[in-house]
Amino acid sequence: MLNLQRALKSDRLLRALTGLNRKAFEELESTFAQVLAHAEVPRRSPLPR
Repeated sequence: MLNLQRALKSDRLLRALTGLNRKAFEELESTFAQVLAHAEVPRRSPLPR
């Protein structure tokens, strides 16, 4: 099973999984976190409760 903490500790493993080094991964992670925070999550049903 994939262990994210283990992958983040090993630059070689992180690069094998993502193709990115740790610095590039962290930059991308912060960008995704900002976009996700402002993204609207679609509802399953368009009808109000």
